[in-house]
Amino acid sequence: MNVIEEIKKRLNIVDLVNEFGLSPTGNNFIFSIYKEEKNRSLKLYPETNSFHCFATGRGGDVINFYADYKKIDNKEAIVILSKTLGLDNGNGKTNTNYESKQKKDERKIDQRKCIEIYQKLESYCNGVDKKALEYLTGPKRGLIEDS
Repeated sequence: MNVIEEIKKRLNIVDLVNEFGLSPTGNNFIFSIYKEEKNRSLKLYPETNSFHCFATGRGGDVINFYADYKKIDNKEAIVILSKTLGLDNGNGKTNTNYESKQKKDERKIDQRKCIEIYQKLESYCNGVDKKALEYLTGPKRGLIEDS
């Protein structure tokens, strides 16, 4: 069973809604999470672990609900929910390990971008001629040479 199916199997939509403090009625209606309203128009379907908002026409499964409520995309919701549920990501490691590896990869990319920007700036600044330097450090701009 893959992670998505496992999340849908383990996470009950009514329990999730209660955790968010949305208090469904006896027939499983809550106020829409998409718009302000006076009457409850979002119906929960515990049998299929899904929902439908009659005010907006939106609907989906428990993962879609979590993502929409938290205002995140489904991919991020899956990572968070699998981490919360302690699910395996398919290689014998939990998603907490996967997430930290992903963050490390993002940091490496950020470092590479910073280095690239620095090198371009350094290359550009070394090419500044005397006239440009006078303009930048002059009374109009007021920069000091160290800047």
